[in-house]
Amino acid sequence: MTAIPITTLRLLDIKLPEERYAKVNFIGAAKDLIRKHSARADAPDIDPEIFHNKSITYSAIQLDRYMGVPEWSAYGDEAVEALWYWLELFREENPELLHNSLMVQEHYTPAFLPHLKKYRISPLLVSDSVSKELNAIMDKFARNDRMEKYLFGNLLVFFKHIGFENSKEQHFLKISVEDCYRLPRALPVYHGYKKSAYRVAFSCNFLLPQTLRLGQSTAIGYGKVIHLSH
Repeated sequence: MTAIPITTLRLLDIKLPEERYAKVNFIGAAKDLIRKHSARADAPDIDPEIFHNKSITYSAIQLDRYMGVPEWSAYGDEAVEALWYWLELFREENPELLHNSLMVQEHYTPAFLPHLKKYRISPLLVSDSVSKELNAIMDKFARNDRMEKYLFGNLLVFFKHIGFENSKEQHFLKISVEDCYRLPRALPVYHGYKKSAYRVAFSCNFLLPQTLRLGQSTAIGYGKVIHLSH
């Protein structure tokens, strides 16, 4: 399989406040900017909703906050093209705000590993139904098993987004959750509701992207997967 393009863009001259709706407003402004210029003769065919995915698929463009500045991540050709176009429009309208930016191009090739690699996510947001199930499970190992199934489903959604098809006859995706701890506070998501958050340590026999996010509300930066060295 060919490498999947992943672009990370930090806007170093722009402050993204810690206020609750700062990310939501920034995403909304990005969608409005795409709509505003959709009638241009040179405008590519970009659905503004790619900046916040409402359907049950992987969010192709995600916004996080890095040391107080906005950080976009785009996964796949369509999302990378949309992010580049947004950057072009934003630069046209706000030239004074883009003196300094940092862009990282990641070329990710999906691959199974001959061993289990360790990862950690905190916070990982889960759906209300999954949270209810987890809360009802008293046994630690049974709770870890339920979280394994949740992560398994999340990874399948990501695989579908990047066009990766796995033959179970050749490889079987293995996930082992070592720690699943519910964080004391639920966290706000895009539409103002709150979702239960967890700290999860797990191992997987698949090499994941350095910028991957899993779980609910990845579009506003939740669910960053941390690669552990051992």
